[in-house]
Amino acid sequence: GFARFVADQRIDMGSGSWRIDDVAARSLEATRELAAQRKLIAFPTFLDLTRTGYDGLGDRARTTIELGETRLPVSLSEQAIFDEQAGALVFYLLNGAGGDLATRYTRMFRTHFRDGTDEGAWSELGFETAEELQASFEAYLDALVPRE
Repeated sequence: GFARFVADQRIDMGSGSWRIDDVAARSLEATRELAAQRKLIAFPTFLDLTRTGYDGLGDRARTTIELGETRLPVSLSEQAIFDEQAGALVFYLLNGAGGDLATRYTRMFRTHFRDGTDEGAWSELGFETAEELQASFEAYLDALVPRE
C-alpha cells in the first residue's frame, strides 16, 4: 500500500516540491469507483492478507472501471484491486483520517518492517473492528472531491 501511495503522488514540476496530499491520485479515483461498484476487498480479509494470500489473488481481469476525464475503461484483477485499495487506504491514513491516525499508521508501518506484523496489527490504528475502519474509509472516499 505504501508503495502505491508513493507512486500516486507527484512532483510539482513548477516548484520542484513533492506532494503527499494529491487527491487526484489514481488509487483514490480507482478505489472510489470500486467502492461504488461494491468491488472492494472486504476489510477483514484485506487488512490481514499475507504475501502468500496476495500471491493467491487472481491476476485476470475481475472488473472494469472508468478513470479520468476521458472515462477510459481499465480492467482490474484481484491483485490490482488490492494494490489500488491499499494505496488509497494509506492516503486516507496519512492525509484524510485526522487525529493521530497518521502517527499510529507510521508507528505500525515501522513495527511491521522492524519486527514483522501479526494478523490484526491494524487494530493499533484505534478502530474496534475492520468493518468500522472500512466504513470510515468509504465515508472519506464518498466525500472526497478531486482537485482540478
